Amino acid sequence: MQEQSFEPSEHLNIITGANGFGKTLLLQSLVNQYQSEYNIKSIFASIHHFKAHAEIQQYANIKTTAADNDFKQEYATITQLTDNQDLINDCNSFFQALNISTRLSLANAKSGWLLFNNPNYKSKTTITFDKISPSEKAIFALWLLIKNNTKFDVLILDDFDNHFDEVLLSKVYAIIIDEFVDKRGVQVFIATNRKILNLNAISKQFKIENGLVCNI
Repeated sequence: MQEQSFEPSEHLNIITGANGFGKTLLLQSLVNQYQSEYNIKSIFASIHHFKAHAEIQQYANIKTTAADNDFKQEYATITQLTDNQDLINDCNSFFQALNISTRLSLANAKSGWLLFNNPNYKSKTTITFDKISPSEKAIFALWLLIKNNTKFDVLILDDFDNHFDEVLLSKVYAIIIDEFVDKRGVQVFIATNRKILNLNAISKQFKIENGLVCNI
């Protein structure tokens, strides 16, 4: 995916700029121009549009909207959780590695329910997906994306990192580089309002100003 005025890295590309300056438009133009040549996985929908069902089987029967289509493959992974202790444990290990206290409820997931628990919850009871924090939702969606068995050449994420604190932000970018760039050779584009530091040498950062894409 190369253009004369915009020469991205074959690995990780970070695109920054104020809201309304064209970050999403740039990513959408890449999808439109190259989707016939490359297998592209793109998520433009906000995590707030991720469907929240308590019963796992409901994710197998979702009527597709534009936002749902972005998460279609992740919904399919959720349906594999029922009575799948290894997959449930993998999810909880992912939360633990990021120092997140939330856990997928093993007993409930094994019997077909998508419920979460956390020792910090006031009620001390399990809660549904819509009740966990936006950052926890985004981490769960990232885990589902990693577990997605569909092969793609390019990954495009639009403002997926809005709800992470600085410590979690750094860890998430390290995971994206490891899981997608290094292990799978996926070319990644991320549009963000955040200041991303300490990326590796194979990454490129761009900033959109006055309608121009500039190298940082």
